[in-house]
Amino acid sequence: MKRLSPKKAKFVELLASGKTTQEAGRELGISVATAWRWANEPEIKARLSELQSERLKQAHGKLLSATETAIETLVRLCHHKSGYVASQSAKAILDLALKTAEALELQARIEALEKKLEQLERYHESQTQTAREED
Repeated sequence: MKRLSPKKAKFVELLASGKTTQEAGRELGISVATAWRWANEPEIKARLSELQSERLKQAHGKLLSATETAIETLVRLCHHKSGYVASQSAKAILDLALKTAEALELQARIEALEKKLEQLERYHESQTQTAREED
């Protein structure tokens, strides 16, 4: 990928931080037309996608690190003196348990499909190679 100029790199950073195209352009002192043109350049789009993906992974990591504490809190709140708090905590735990089970099941099914696809691709390659050898 082509290296971006410092100004365009800053433009991408501003977009990745949630600024609109117009806001990012204004902050950099460029016209709206230039901002829109830059926003549609393939290099800008690719870098923006990379930055957004990186930030999403970072956010996911932070959420995962807080998961154990959140679960412990919900379990503790299941014994709260307020029936409402206890029932809402129990409901949250049940909902999360079901969603986790669904996600794990889907992951297993996807892995099985990927394995099957890999086997079919190997079979197809061997058949193609056999056909070439016969010719």
